[in-house]
Amino acid sequence: QIGQRPAVFFMGRRDAGKGYPALLDAWPLVLQQCPDAVLLLAGPGPVDSARLSPISAGNIRDLGCPGEQQKADAYAACDVFCLPSAHESFGIVYVEAWSYGKPVVCGTAPASRELVENDVTGVWADQQPQQLAASLLRLLKNHEYRHQLGQAGLRHQLRHFTARHMVGHHIQAWQAASLN
Repeated sequence: QIGQRPAVFFMGRRDAGKGYPALLDAWPLVLQQCPDAVLLLAGPGPVDSARLSPISAGNIRDLGCPGEQQKADAYAACDVFCLPSAHESFGIVYVEAWSYGKPVVCGTAPASRELVENDVTGVWADQQPQQLAASLLRLLKNHEYRHQLGQAGLRHQLRHFTARHMVGHHIQAWQAASLN
């Protein structure tokens, strides 16, 4: 329903740890330079009405807690996946975004920065609205750069995060543990 408009997808808990308030604070800055952009929001937690009120309803789509098909549609429709998390244990959503060939913006969480290679498979950003907006705009305004990072992320996902790869590593770990 967003057509060809540029879109950023956030999926996570709607709290400060995941960067939800920071992204909402950054979004008006994004809209200053990219006024037709749409922010797709998904995940549990309270809606931050105070931060959403200055943003035109046409620039936000709240998906609530989407089912698998709606989540897949959002990944497919977005140009960038953004979860500027300060607290993350792994970040499966980055791997999911890469499986769609999408570049990601991650936050300062050490696990995220271990997973996402800055300027290769995605972009690192902190939760400062100006810096986060600049990172998003760099991706939204540069199709070639966005495509390059998305394809690198897809290659990384296919090399390291397929079911076959993950099962193989688990079997190796179980075999090693049984030898001890």
